[in-house]
Amino acid sequence: MPYSDKNEVNHHITGAIKAERILKKYKYPKEKIDEIKEAIICHRGSDDYHKPKTVLAKIIATADAMSHFDSIPVFFYWRADRYSYKEIKKWVKDKIERDWQKKLFLPEAKKVLKDKYKAAKLILK
Repeated sequence: MPYSDKNEVNHHITGAIKAERILKKYKYPKEKIDEIKEAIICHRGSDDYHKPKTVLAKIIATADAMSHFDSIPVFFYWRADRYSYKEIKKWVKDKIERDWQKKLFLPEAKKVLKDKYKAAKLILK
């Protein structure tokens, strides 16, 4: 499926639905399916209602945020046909800061990402 803003907005919901279908096909227990779906839905950490509560959900949200620090060029590419360079730069800068402040639920992650965070801030300045 090609990238679109619509995919980005709903990917946590569509991902949970797809995961449920796959896990049911392989006869996973309902409680495990529910735990995995909740972790997928919460991985964005975008609001208080969807804050990760389980260890699994915190690991997935943190891993998602960590991946963004290696995806900065991809974010520019995905948006290049719809937004100006200045708009994309602001969006990426805000996203990296949000991830740093709100999505790294495991303290070890900040230690691992400290240099990448500093470099991203410098590049996006």
